[in-house]
Amino acid sequence: PVAAMSFGVGAYGQLALGERNTRCHTFREMALGDPGEGGQVRPVSVSAGESHSGVVLSNGDVLTSGMGNYGQTGRPGSGSSFTLGPIEWDYFTEKAKVASMACGGKHTLLLDDRGQVWALGCGKYGQLGHGDTYDLDEPQCVWPLQDGAGEPKCSAIQVAAGTSHSMVCDSSGRVWSWGLNSNGQLGLGDFEERHSPQLLTFFDGKKLAA
Repeated sequence: PVAAMSFGVGAYGQLALGERNTRCHTFREMALGDPGEGGQVRPVSVSAGESHSGVVLSNGDVLTSGMGNYGQTGRPGSGSSFTLGPIEWDYFTEKAKVASMACGGKHTLLLDDRGQVWALGCGKYGQLGHGDTYDLDEPQCVWPLQDGAGEPKCSAIQVAAGTSHSMVCDSSGRVWSWGLNSNGQLGLGDFEERHSPQLLTFFDGKKLAA
């Protein structure tokens, strides 16, 4: 059977071992809980942030554990959690089938099977990409961008999350970035933070894969 394993610092529950372990020096299996669907659901990818972690399951569900004080685990009111649990979706939002995820410092990005990107957690530097700096404790769709006619520009194929910035590679091979830019980490030719996705023009004429 496929299992998700973890080791390292676990003071906030990010190891998802079901107990308050401040650290673990060897691989241990993360506590997934009831896999459901007759045991056919399995972990397909994992991601680790500063103090939280996540697991994407084969049915498109997402489980998170660890520090959630900024909403980065998508489990409102949970604080720090020591076992993996499902993120909560807004009542009026259709639950997405997630294909991959990226845990940043205190935020999380989800990429669904339709090429949409969802963000949650700390938004202090614009790293969520929703155009402002407020935090989110439930996923909000921040991609695709719309063209002048209101049509989606392009679907996303890969997401990445840094300490306080985010990036997307789209289906046309272009890269977009947003969030904190104090050291030029957005690649936009300046040091100004961005609150919504911005195209990296440095790679004009090139189609990037990741």
